[in-house]
Amino acid sequence: MVSHGSGQQSPGSVLYLGKLLSLLVAGVEAGGWLARPWRCRFRWKLRPHWVSGDTTYGTVENIVSVEAEGIRAYMPLPETDKHSPLFRQRDFTWDEEPEAYVCPRGELLIFSHRVYSKEITIYRAEGRTCHACPLKAKCTTSSNVRSISRSFHEECLARVREYHQTEAYQKARRKRQLWMEP
Repeated sequence: MVSHGSGQQSPGSVLYLGKLLSLLVAGVEAGGWLARPWRCRFRWKLRPHWVSGDTTYGTVENIVSVEAEGIRAYMPLPETDKHSPLFRQRDFTWDEEPEAYVCPRGELLIFSHRVYSKEITIYRAEGRTCHACPLKAKCTTSSNVRSISRSFHEECLARVREYHQTEAYQKARRKRQLWMEP
């Protein structure tokens, strides 16, 4: 779902919105979802302010591409660890100054390496502190130490997480449900 104004609809907005939605859906089936909003800009002279999608569209690649164009990505972020009984990544806090994660017990997970093919940075706890930690059973099932991956695009993803708390995001999700999931 796409908005092309300051929240007000002009005559024909629904028509444009319907065309835009059909193009976005067709683009997913053809594998070209990312090109659709930009094609609509040039074909119909629309400048969308936001794009809404479900978890299928809420990939890091899609979100970063949409946000890079100045379009708000009102999409849920992928959560790979949501059913795990262990501490989630969000239970660890990011500390800008040492550029490290802080575990729930207050220990640092420091830079380990980068995986350029996945565009992530890996942070790991030190072995002696992790092995001696009384919370290790809630933290990792590994015989090694706890590690956390951080996307190269974490600032963009954090901005999208902040959208989730806004009324505009909730409204966009409701509109998407009306249009796509009647």
